Amino acid sequence: MNEKEKIVLIFLSAFFILGSLISYFNGKRKNTILKEEIVKQEIKEDRKVTKKKININEASQKELISLPGIGEKIAQRIIEYRQKEGKFKSKSELLKIKGIGKKRLSRIEDLIEIK
Repeated sequence: MNEKEKIVLIFLSAFFILGSLISYFNGKRKNTILKEEIVKQEIKEDRKVTKKKININEASQKELISLPGIGEKIAQRIIEYRQKEGKFKSKSELLKIKGIGKKRLSRIEDLIEIK
C-alpha cells in the first residue's frame, strides 16, 4: 500500500467514525425527546382520567406541573409564594407569580380550586 492509499484509508476511516458518533448521539437525543413527550402525554392522560381540580394551596410540585403551561420553575415559585405569603385567597392571586400572566391563568383557571 502506497502513501496516498494510506492517507485515503485514514481519511475514510475518520469520516466513518465521525458519522457513527453523530448518528449515535442523534439517536440518544431523539430518545430523550421521545421520553419527555411520553411523560407529558402521561400527565395529560392523568388529568383527563381524574378530572379532579387541583387545590393550589395544597398541591405538590408534580400536581402543579400537570397543569398546562406550568413547568418546574413556575410550580416551585407557586410553592415558595405559598410558604412565604400563606394560602392563596383567589385564583387571580396567581398573577403575582413570575411567569403567570392572564393568558396562562385563563388556561388553568378551570382546572384549579382554592380551599
